[in-house]
Amino acid sequence: MVPHRWIAAALVVLASTGLAHADAPEKEPELTLFLVDGSCVIGTPVSATAMALRTEFGPVRIPWLRIERATRAEDGKNWAVELQNGDLAEGLPVLQQVELQTLFGKVAVATNHITEIGVGVAGATDALHRISKREFVLHYPFDGEGEKIEDRSGGKNHGTNHGATRVVEGVVGGALSLDGRASHLDLGSGPIAGLPTWENYTISVWFLNDGGGDHDRGYGQKIIDKTVMYHDFYLCLRSTGTLAFFTYEGSGEGLQDDSHDYRDGKWHHAVVVKKGTHGELWIDGRLKDSNKNLKQVHSNGPLLVGYSNSPDGFQKKHWSGRLDELLILKRTLAAQEIRKLFTHRK
Repeated sequence: MVPHRWIAAALVVLASTGLAHADAPEKEPELTLFLVDGSCVIGTPVSATAMALRTEFGPVRIPWLRIERATRAEDGKNWAVELQNGDLAEGLPVLQQVELQTLFGKVAVATNHITEIGVGVAGATDALHRISKREFVLHYPFDGEGEKIEDRSGGKNHGTNHGATRVVEGVVGGALSLDGRASHLDLGSGPIAGLPTWENYTISVWFLNDGGGDHDRGYGQKIIDKTVMYHDFYLCLRSTGTLAFFTYEGSGEGLQDDSHDYRDGKWHHAVVVKKGTHGELWIDGRLKDSNKNLKQVHSNGPLLVGYSNSPDGFQKKHWSGRLDELLILKRTLAAQEIRKLFTHRK
C-alpha cells in the first residue's frame, strides 16, 4: 500500500467549518463500486455529494471529487479514504448504501457489499483519447486479419510474429492467441529498446490464461520479457497462478499479486507503472502492490510478447491463452486513468 500522511487536525477543521462540503468542485463525480463478488458498478451518485465518516476525531464529510479512492478494511467495518492530495482519512461510513444513476437506471448498493470505491469525473473522455500521441510508444490492439501484427501507436514497431494467431473474441475487437508451446511475438528493439531504463513508463495489457502450457518451476509464463542473463525485466504468470512484474540489476525487486490464481480462463487487466524508482501493479482497476525500489535494467535483448529470449532455460516459458490491447507509454498513468482503461473496455 502506498503510504499517506494523516492530518486529523485539518480534517476536524474542515468538518467543523463545513468547508469539506462547501468548496467541492462543480464537476459531477463518477463512482466505480468494486463489489465482493468481483464485479463493479459505474455511475454518478444520486443524492450523496460526499462520503461521510465517523472518525475518532469526529464526523467528517469529504466531497467525492476530493477522493482518490476508498477501501474497506479487513474488519469489514472501517474504511480508509485516500484523498487527491495524498492524505488519508479513516473511520466508519455513515452511508448504509450508495445509490448511483447508471446506464441501466438507478442502482442502490449496500455498503457491506462494496470492497472499494474509485472516483473519477463523469463524462471524462476515455483514457487512451486523452493521451498525447508523442507519449505512445507501442499499441497493439490485435485487431484485423493475417499474420502481420501492427503497431497502431505510430511508432511502426511491428515486430515479427512466430506462430501467434488472431481470434475474434477479444476485450475490444480481436485478440492474440498463443499456444503455450512455441508461438510468440519478437518486437526487436526500435522505439522500445531503452524501456527498462526509462525513468517513467506504463505497461497495460489484457490477459487470459487458459491453464495450458508449462506451469512447472521456473520464472513463469511470460506476457512481456526483455531479459538477458542477470538483467531481468518481465511481466509473467508464476507457476502458482499469481501475477508478477520483476526487475533485476545486481539485485532484484518486483511487484506481485498473490490474491488470485489467474489460470481461470477469464480476461483480466494488468497495469505496471513506474515513476522514478516507485512502481505499482494494478489488476482489474485495483492497486495490488507497490515498491519504492524498482530497478533500471540494462538489456540489449529484444522485447518479446509471450516468451523469453534469455539464455537461462528457466526463463523460457511460453504464454498459453490470449492477450489484447498491449500498450506501452513513456509516462506514468494516474490512478483515474488506469481505472478508465479498465472500466471503459471491460
